[in-house]
Amino acid sequence: MNSLRLVVWLAIRRLRVSPGIFLASSLGVLLAVTMVAATVIHSNTIAQAGLSYALGRSVSQDALNFHVRVPERPLGEADYTRLNSSVSGSIDSHLGWIQESRHRLGRSPSFSSMPGPEGSGQTLVGADGYFYFQEGFQEHASLVEGRWPSETVSVDADGALHIESVVGLDIASRGLRLGPGSRAFLAPLGQGAEDRIVVEVVGVVAPADPEHPYWFGDLSRFRVESDGVSVFVPFYVSEQAFFQGAGSRYPMLLGSYSWYVALDLGALRPESVGRIERAREALESEVNRAFPRSLALSALGGVIEDYKRDLAFARVPLFLFATLVAGVVLYYLVLVVHLLSQSRGQE
Repeated sequence: MNSLRLVVWLAIRRLRVSPGIFLASSLGVLLAVTMVAATVIHSNTIAQAGLSYALGRSVSQDALNFHVRVPERPLGEADYTRLNSSVSGSIDSHLGWIQESRHRLGRSPSFSSMPGPEGSGQTLVGADGYFYFQEGFQEHASLVEGRWPSETVSVDADGALHIESVVGLDIASRGLRLGPGSRAFLAPLGQGAEDRIVVEVVGVVAPADPEHPYWFGDLSRFRVESDGVSVFVPFYVSEQAFFQGAGSRYPMLLGSYSWYVALDLGALRPESVGRIERAREALESEVNRAFPRSLALSALGGVIEDYKRDLAFARVPLFLFATLVAGVVLYYLVLVVHLLSQSRGQE
């Protein structure tokens, strides 16, 4: 308290002795501090605006989300349960703070088509097929014709597995004659084996909203696919039918599984940019350690690298300006102290 009184007494005394110098020094210090504070605020504003611009100018917003893919895993449900638990736990651990939604997808290996019994109405000629399930598919796709497939599978007298499926509208209209009531016969163990899967097409579907983030910009499963050598027809089945059917009968066959993680990019701040980079690296490392050849795919890393580089260039003039202001303040204060010292000496 005594120190404060002394400072106030000295300030009033200096003000009475040299009011012009005291006022000028106070105003100069206040102006310098304000300019430095404005520089910091402006720098933070540039960082936030630059981040929003970098995220908004991306060619595909879907590419900024995360796609975790684990290839070559057994189709058996027991293995998938363990896999899903591990991957989901890693995603929650590293991306839970910015995750907006998530869904899973499973894909069987491609099966060769085979001739069906005489008069069976074989329709999949010259093409292979595969099964897939996708969490939330029926909520984001609309039936064009027919109905949704049953979740149960059946076995006929010959031991053939019967699975109901729906196909994309483009597939149904490509001349393959895959519409409600048609059948396709697949050879899960190759053409030389007696095993076969009978795919009963019960509906034709199309995406309800092709631009919805749920699809991650990928509508390939509604079309006939090709790798340049073979042609593939995707058959959507329910998750339960996927594992009760091919997964239960052929658990040794290898498929692939994906987790699509949509991010709440609006929650991303400049100070959390480093965190999302570390999360991506840690997620891929953790999943790949448990399941070799796994990938955590996202274009967000490249966008952030470009953003950080552009931000560094944008901040250089601000840092130079702040340095100049600091230098002027130091010079100004030294000059004021010198003048006050001379004034005190004359007293």
